[in-house]
Amino acid sequence: MRRVVPLLFALAWMALAPQDVLGANRATFTDKVGDACCTEDIQKVVVSNDDAGMITFAIVAPLLPDSFGRADQRFIEITTERSSFTIEPEPDTGRGYLLWRNEGEGLLLGRVRAEWSGDVFRFFIDRHRLGDADRFTFSVAFWSAGSMHAEADGAGPWPYQVRLALGRVRPVHSIRQSGNAGSRLTVGLALHVGRELLASGTISCSANVGRRRLRVLRQEFVARHAVCVWDVPRWARGHVVHGVIGVQITQHQGSLKRRSFRRLLT
Repeated sequence: MRRVVPLLFALAWMALAPQDVLGANRATFTDKVGDACCTEDIQKVVVSNDDAGMITFAIVAPLLPDSFGRADQRFIEITTERSSFTIEPEPDTGRGYLLWRNEGEGLLLGRVRAEWSGDVFRFFIDRHRLGDADRFTFSVAFWSAGSMHAEADGAGPWPYQVRLALGRVRPVHSIRQSGNAGSRLTVGLALHVGRELLASGTISCSANVGRRRLRVLRQEFVARHAVCVWDVPRWARGHVVHGVIGVQITQHQGSLKRRSFRRLLT
């Protein structure tokens, strides 16, 4: 009986706890079998994310008996509340994959890690690269084009919700002064989730010397750390700076993680 009570309590907590506290998510979507010709047949897509915000698309697409061969073009279209994105093959080599934001003529955001093992294709992308999306819809398309044919199989669109373990995030900050005669103040914030670093959210930077506010030069994620850089004018040297660096991870009210700091400017 003693073991049953803690177990029942744990199950009740899991049922009532916000999903942002539990973190991580996984969803499986199925597509009609046999609706493709002459290329892979998309049958299942498993989307998941870990507590650090890494999103994985695992696409199960075996070859059909009458296939001409594997597709040479694979696309993932992703639509968030703020923008739309496309993962597509590199146009020159076709060996790697690129992430584009579909605005105007398109904005290249860099490479996407992809793996292929048997009939499963996997794509990995950080939530931060999708504009810190908490939810999105996506669709998948495989194309096979030859001199005598052009065949495709598409699947979706499907919805997905990104869940992060906000209750497990442990913020740790670092601070240094550098540049010509100490003209730059840099503060970093690492959002630890177990052994991983979460690199998602909106960064906020605030630093004051007395009643005067220092000018923010840059705020961005660098090597999975939130980084704020301030200009240190001559008048501020020899005085103590007080500041706060924070990251609003999601729209959830309790997702703001921040640390205050103070330092004598030299």
